[in-house]
Order: sequence, then C-alpha cells, then structure tokens
Amino acid sequence: MLVEVTVLGLNHGRCPLRGIAASLTDDRRPGYDIYLPGWLAARTKPIFGTLFGARIVVTLARWLIEYRTT
Repeated sequence: MLVEVTVLGLNHGRCPLRGIAASLTDDRRPGYDIYLPGWLAARTKPIFGTLFGARIVVTLARWLIEYRTT
C-alpha cells in the first residue's frame, strides 16, 4: 500500500498506467480504466484513502496500548 500511495503521490494523484488505458478507448467516464461501477470508480481515493488512514490510526493506537502495558 505504501508503494502505491508513493507512486500516486509522485504522479500528482494520477495512476501512471492511465495513459495506456486511455490510448485503448475513447470512453472517459469514471471507471473506464478499471472494473468498478462508475459511482465507485469516481470515489475510490476518498473512500479507500479514508479506510487506509483509519487503519493506520487503529494500528498506531494498538501499538501504543501494547507498548504501555509491557
């Protein structure tokens, strides 16, 4: 996940393979380059970014609790 986040960050939030997908079709609706419904494809970064961030917070909290009890 960290590698993917780093790659997206270095490409200003854009998948580096999107250009290849764009060259294969004229369709530019959300999700044209992935197999997801359009409504989900348009919101993947906010949805999964929030889940990823929440998981990091939970993991850090559990590590902190474990560290304090030992």
